[in-house]
Amino acid sequence: MLLNIKPSKKNIYPVKGILIKSKNVQEWISEIQLMGLSLNSSEIFPIPDQEVNSIWGCLVTFQEDCKPKDIRKNSYCQCIQNRIFIPEYTFLYPHISTEEINSLFKSNLFILHSDSGLVELQEIINWSDLICIPEYTTIQITSPADSTRIPAVIKSFQISPISPDEVIKQLEESSFPERKNLEHKPLSISEKIKLQTLRLLFQRKKIDNNSHSDKKPESTILLEKLQNCLSFYPEQNNLIENLKNDFADLEERNQNQLDKLMNLFHDNPEEALKYAIPLDTENTSRGGKKHLLDLSVRWSNFSLFNRHSNLHNSSDGSYLLPDNAFIQLQAQYIKTANELVKNKKYQKAAFVYLKLLKNFYMAARTLEDGEFYSEAAAIYMKYLNNKVKAAFCYEKANMLQQAIDLYIELNENEKIADLYLLLNNHAFAKKYYTKVINDYLSKDQFLKASIILKNKLSDYVGAQNVLMRGWEENKDSFNCLNNYFANIQNVDELQKEIQNVYENRTNADKKEAFLQVLKHEHKKNSKLANIVKSIAYEIIAQQLLKNPSIVSDLKAFNGNDNLLIRDIMRFKQKNKIKLQF
Repeated sequence: MLLNIKPSKKNIYPVKGILIKSKNVQEWISEIQLMGLSLNSSEIFPIPDQEVNSIWGCLVTFQEDCKPKDIRKNSYCQCIQNRIFIPEYTFLYPHISTEEINSLFKSNLFILHSDSGLVELQEIINWSDLICIPEYTTIQITSPADSTRIPAVIKSFQISPISPDEVIKQLEESSFPERKNLEHKPLSISEKIKLQTLRLLFQRKKIDNNSHSDKKPESTILLEKLQNCLSFYPEQNNLIENLKNDFADLEERNQNQLDKLMNLFHDNPEEALKYAIPLDTENTSRGGKKHLLDLSVRWSNFSLFNRHSNLHNSSDGSYLLPDNAFIQLQAQYIKTANELVKNKKYQKAAFVYLKLLKNFYMAARTLEDGEFYSEAAAIYMKYLNNKVKAAFCYEKANMLQQAIDLYIELNENEKIADLYLLLNNHAFAKKYYTKVINDYLSKDQFLKASIILKNKLSDYVGAQNVLMRGWEENKDSFNCLNNYFANIQNVDELQKEIQNVYENRTNADKKEAFLQVLKHEHKKNSKLANIVKSIAYEIIAQQLLKNPSIVSDLKAFNGNDNLLIRDIMRFKQKNKIKLQF
């Protein structure tokens, strides 16, 4: 009886040996040790070559529970009835019974290999006869002190965080030098008080006169009483007129201060900002605690956060402005800010929006447009509590840990993982990517989960398994299977997988969906045309009786075949007539 071996898809018998194909005994020793096996505890049998006095290699035996994980370039061996060794993924042909094996191979172990044939393993190598194992001595190793390691490659970097106030302060010191005060003569304290009092009297009278009430205005009654009192003193008859003249004069002088400010904005906007007064969108500069407008230096610099940048502290409360002055100043501030942005002086424009116009969003947006991301993030957080924009700006500023802390509050797990990956922290990146994947899977979004696995975690096998799960569970099945096939780059492997999925993973309910996927695969490569067309024809034939319209899909696999198109039209027309009867 002539025994032989034939290839098999899997191992049929227990794996209990390793074949080392080498004629060099020293290489045997090296390979056995690198595989984690011991020379003393393993049985090694030399295998003769077909030439006389030559060695083909050796067989190393082990128990199943001691199977090494890494066998390097060597190959496993199966063992039949603890008597005959054959290579992995083969089987014995013809098959012989246990009784025949015990009868024919009872003397020693045997190995059957295509290179060496059937060989009886008569001798176990005794290493003590061949090599001299040296005696080991204990030595004391003195380790040097730890040295400073200079990395050969920089894998990530981030900017060391400092407080927002400190960031802005550094910009101020480099961008906004202090300047001298202007020569001006503002209203004195007594004149300010007099103007405020007269304004309460005469402006209130103006308002009262415009009302349509029949009741006499309060300010008119007050003036009449004042005139009656003064009638007893003839020399004081012109007092009301004198007060009106004083009021007009003070208003004109106060207006002149505003004119000076507006002229300064026209000549030197950046210098004028130091004398500007703060406004807000609620017009609160017209009420509350009032201050008369005077042209004194209010800002030592263009600080966005420094509490002491207001020299005179006169911006607390509001200013007593002439009519239309608020709108006039507001328009001038906006115009100045736009000019500064146009000249790419984003920090100074942000100063106008934040300190003068109290428009916090535009201040942050201006800094962001100018790529001053850390300053923009500070404003988003301090004034707007906009964590989304602040996290984005911290990320752009490469202040990644601050961005991560905010994204954790926002539960943006994918963003967190991306930033940890930039920091070369793969463990935390994988942790948060896994959260994203689990969230997608809980929502049956298998395609999105596979993209994270493939592109972010480089887990090709995991991505394919998720896509196949989506196909089998009929969750976005078309896109899942289409991407499953798209991930297979080797055409031969793709051809086999198309056949395998159709035969083993596609039930009757999914046949038509599988046909739609085949339309895409048919266009990819000419090598796929035959197998794809064959499966498509089979599906169409199976579904034709219950869904006659499926015959139209034949056009996708036959190009511009006019004869086929006419046949399809005739079939559909004939089938339509039958259905009518």
